[in-house]
Amino acid sequence: MSKRPIGRPKLRWEDDVLEDIKNMNVRNWKKVAKNSDRWKKVLVVEQARTLNRRRIRKMSWKARNERLGELMNVH
Repeated sequence: MSKRPIGRPKLRWEDDVLEDIKNMNVRNWKKVAKNSDRWKKVLVVEQARTLNRRRIRKMSWKARNERLGELMNVH
């Protein structure tokens, strides 16, 4: 008789992809993905957001606060 492995089940590739799509806040992603031009735009926007987050994480606290202040003062 075999035993179940201890811990939670390993994530499948599909689970990881679905989690990424969920984090991208794309509604009706299957419908959007069928339109290749729209899907490419979604991916480009998400890539830009990701790169921006990485840049912000690398910034010093002072630079980060200055940038945030600039963004908050824009009307």
